[in-house]
This record gives sequence, C-alpha cells and structure tokens, in this order.
Amino acid sequence: MKIFDVIYFNLFSYNIKILKEGDTHARTGFMLSMCEAFIINSMLAFALAKFWRIDFYHNKWNGASVIILLVIFNYFFYQRSGRSSKIIKLKPVLFKSQRVSSKITIFFCVFSFLIFTVVLFWLKNFFFMLSK
Repeated sequence: MKIFDVIYFNLFSYNIKILKEGDTHARTGFMLSMCEAFIINSMLAFALAKFWRIDFYHNKWNGASVIILLVIFNYFFYQRSGRSSKIIKLKPVLFKSQRVSSKITIFFCVFSFLIFTVVLFWLKNFFFMLSK
C-alpha cells in the first residue's frame, strides 16, 4: 500500500499548494477515489462487454455505485483511521526521490483518465457494431 500512500501524499500536496480552500483531506480522498474508480469501472465495462456483451454504462448507477463505494472505503481507510495524518507527517516517497514519486502520481492520474476515455469510446463502437 506504500504506492497509494505516496499518491495520497502527492495529491494532498497538490491540494495544499494549488487548491488552497476547503477540506484538503476530503478532497484528496475524493480525487484518489475517482482515479481508482476510473480504472475499476473501465476494467468492469471492458470485461462485461467483451465476454458477456453487457453494457455496463446502460444504467448510470453502475458506474456511480463503484465511485460511491470507493469514496466510502477511502474515507474509512484514510480519514477515519487517522492514516491520512500519519501519511502527511511521514511524507513518503518512492525510490528515495520526490521527483519520481510526483511523476508516478501524475502518471497514475493521467493513465486512469485515459483508460477510462479509451474504454468509453471502444464501448460505443463495440455496441454500435453489434447493433448492425
């Protein structure tokens, strides 16, 4: 779980430096949950469409339920347990380099959004071709 601690710390640092208002721990947990949800929703949608020909996004609550579950899980895992405060005090890094840690966090966030977008476009074309 060290990589998620590093990602949490870097997202928290971003919230402190760039988005200076509001509850930074809650926003950080929400940002982490969204990145995780993009990846999980994409994998679920791809698997359901490819193997069982089920449109995961036919019902809007399918994707939203995964997001809601991850927000609740991350709330209890980070905020409620006090882990978020410990992470901020420890300032974890990967490979003993803050620069590498920041790049991995940026890659994780961008990758999660890109895979979500690619799968959405693939699903649109996939079900369009099935309807012909």
